[in-house]
Amino acid sequence: MIQGIVGFVLDCRDAQSLAEFYVKLLGWEKVFSNDGWAGLKSLHGWTLALQEVEGYVALVWPWEPNSQQP
Repeated sequence: MIQGIVGFVLDCRDAQSLAEFYVKLLGWEKVFSNDGWAGLKSLHGWTLALQEVEGYVALVWPWEPNSQQP
């Protein structure tokens, strides 16, 4: 059996607000929160980390030409 962290990290403008959104949406537990970071954990061990990025530009959906961050 493979041991380790299973999860992913999302860039965002506000980690705390996005974490609260995902807590409500997914029902996952917030397991850490500090300056510019937040992390959630599922009952099955998945980790979702959120990191604030200076100058973050949200993706556009549906995709539009010349509208995505380079």
